[in-house]
Amino acid sequence: MSISGTHLTASVIIATRNRTDLLAKAAESVAEQDLSDFEVLIVDDGSSSETLEHHRQLVVRLGTRFRLLEPAAPGCRGSGPSGARNRGARAATGEFLAFLDDDDFWCDRSYLRNACEALRSHSADYLFGDVVADRDGAVIRPNWAPPPGETLKGSHETGTPGIRQLTPRYSQYLARARVIHPGHSVVRRTLFEAVGGFFEGLWSNSEDRDLMIRVLDSAAGVLYYQNPILNYRLPTVGSITCSEQTYLHSLQRNLSGQHCRLRCTNEEYRASARASEAWALRQLADLQARNGSIADSMFFALQSVAAYPSLGGLFFLAKHSLNCVAAAMHRQKP
Repeated sequence: MSISGTHLTASVIIATRNRTDLLAKAAESVAEQDLSDFEVLIVDDGSSSETLEHHRQLVVRLGTRFRLLEPAAPGCRGSGPSGARNRGARAATGEFLAFLDDDDFWCDRSYLRNACEALRSHSADYLFGDVVADRDGAVIRPNWAPPPGETLKGSHETGTPGIRQLTPRYSQYLARARVIHPGHSVVRRTLFEAVGGFFEGLWSNSEDRDLMIRVLDSAAGVLYYQNPILNYRLPTVGSITCSEQTYLHSLQRNLSGQHCRLRCTNEEYRASARASEAWALRQLADLQARNGSIADSMFFALQSVAAYPSLGGLFFLAKHSLNCVAAAMHRQKP
């Protein structure tokens, strides 16, 4: 039940674990929103005792609209981003759900109010906005998700300033893009529940895209908010996220494609899922080739074409096969 005893307009869910300083900035950006009736659920997914105490103090400081969902025990094994977000969604009372990562922050204080009003006015289920991407505090891309020019071509005016309605065809294009993120999205809670929430078998950002494809597949209407609403922190070059986990990320992306292919009802979105699966398999093929595992590399390359047959896929397979043959011959030289 909400603070007022009635359903609120929106619930904002922030999953976190041991990132106090970053969380504070994220939560403060939500506290500045000018919507009158919303709640914020901070889901602690197993922070240390010291960090958990900081989170308790943060919630008290930010006011009664903030709630902290504590872990079973400090430092316990968490359920991961998907599980933590789903836990927050189950506790939420808002008509609409918004999610924010603890290392990002919102940069438009009217975003939540404008988004919820637009979704109600136009009987839509899902809204997303533009993103500012930065790395180490320096803006890398001021309009990151997705390219504004493309979005304008794939949408039409709604009569509400700054809000556009996407065409079904452009929604299908979005499902193939790699820039969809819950942090710049608002979804009707009934739709989130209907599609099953986040798939808890995924992580490494694959869970974000997996949910968005299933939401786009089932949404009655999709709106585009033209202003940048999210400041998204890109990982530092050379970090674990950028290098050591590339292989695992590709495996997760492949699993996400399979999951969406089975869950989506429209053929267009099933095709998008297959394309995502093929993309991940190509990444795995390239990684195995660089590691010298020629047989495994060819296996993934063939699987990519089987997942999503296309001229581009066939070209990749031909080029990849030649490279693998050349590498094998080079190894055989005395």
